[in-house]
Amino acid sequence: MRLENKGVRAPRLVGLTLGAACLALAAAAPAFAGASDVVASVDGKTITEADVTLLKEFMGNALRQVPEASRHQMLVNILVETQVLADAAEKAGLEKSPDFQRRLAWFRMQALRNEYVRQKVDPKITDDAVKARYDEMVKQVKPEVEIRARHILVKTEAEARAIIAQLDKGADFATLAKEKSIGPSGARGGDLGFFGHGRMVPAFDKAAFALKVGEYSKEPVKTQFGWHVIKVVDQRKVNAPSFDQVKDGLRQRMQRNKLREVVDGLKAQAKIEIKEPAKQ
Repeated sequence: MRLENKGVRAPRLVGLTLGAACLALAAAAPAFAGASDVVASVDGKTITEADVTLLKEFMGNALRQVPEASRHQMLVNILVETQVLADAAEKAGLEKSPDFQRRLAWFRMQALRNEYVRQKVDPKITDDAVKARYDEMVKQVKPEVEIRARHILVKTEAEARAIIAQLDKGADFATLAKEKSIGPSGARGGDLGFFGHGRMVPAFDKAAFALKVGEYSKEPVKTQFGWHVIKVVDQRKVNAPSFDQVKDGLRQRMQRNKLREVVDGLKAQAKIEIKEPAKQ
């Protein structure tokens, strides 16, 4: 029976992932023993749905390049090719080489490390722990005030003062910005959108946040870009993001912190000797 269906094979992806699959299978091969639901065999060696699932997890986002309907067959093909290559390597006696043994030891150590993290570290970061951490962080965060401002940027103080005089006489700010401003926002009537403290250069930031909604600066504001006339047109409070928006990233940070804590504790109990690199 022909196991490879060329109609569903993605050559660019398979060429890239076959090597990665070999690494994954070398690191995780012991997990295959006793698996059921055989999907293929190579010279009597079975490949199961458990193997397919493991490879799918290992490849992660790379599978997005392959149509969903074709993924399973492609994964089976990769596993078959991997087994064929592994058998050929054994027949050639390559597993006896010191280089292979070093690689195998590395894959085993990496697989053990990952399994320890999966079973002993990650489960300590529960859903309740993540929610509690979120609630704690939200209590410490004050809602940020953002303003929406327009500005007119000119080269000289005299030009800026002339614009302020026109505004004092009732001229429209957006119209003047389109006519006078040399900044990129001029075409939009000087509109800079909403921004919070610290996102503009200090002099501009200080002047803008000193204004109330509807007010414009009565004195020109100098920055390294030139002279500005600023008007605040709106203001809003920005609350903390919702739990659903941040829970995945927060969980990952907590898992990294817990892993760091665990590793530091294990290192403290281990006898570790690191040789200084030879001086050249």
